[in-house]
Amino acid sequence: MLRAGPGGRAGPIVQPRPTPTRAPTSVAAFAFPVLAHRRSGTAATVRLFKWDDIVDDTLVEGLNAPSGWVKEMGIVILTASPDEVTCAWEVAEKHLQPYGIVHGGVHCGVIETVASIGATLVAKPRGQRVVGLENSTTFIRAVRSGRLHGVARPVTRGRSSQVWEAWIRDDESRLVAQGRVRLLCVDENKALG
Repeated sequence: MLRAGPGGRAGPIVQPRPTPTRAPTSVAAFAFPVLAHRRSGTAATVRLFKWDDIVDDTLVEGLNAPSGWVKEMGIVILTASPDEVTCAWEVAEKHLQPYGIVHGGVHCGVIETVASIGATLVAKPRGQRVVGLENSTTFIRAVRSGRLHGVARPVTRGRSSQVWEAWIRDDESRLVAQGRVRLLCVDENKALG
């Protein structure tokens, strides 16, 4: 769980979590050393922790809870880790443009969403947040109905920017859309805009 520490936005704090009844399907069980900066008084201390200490099924549940575009579109985040984010949704009338096919903006939004979630999981432990700079999405196949699945994976996870690729497929694993998102990593205390 990522939370602000004592005294405000101090950075990621790893909270103890209950022993899961099953292993999280979204997390590789490997140690990925990340420097998490946390201020205590005026001195900054550095901690190492494992990704599976902060990325678990509770995170995925939390990603599906908020209101907003993702919820309104009926998109369900299935897995989320610094290596891959997956989602799915049923095509409904609200996704269609006047010709009766899924609107390209839906595909762009899904690709931006899964890429941003993955990039955030990389940036947050470093005391950063991410903002999208560029989204290039190509529409491959028109879809009128059915279930769609999105997957995003990192191309590069740098300290100042990240690039993520994403694909949307139908239930028959046919490629529907693909895209690449470039995101800027900024200090979480820096005002945006």
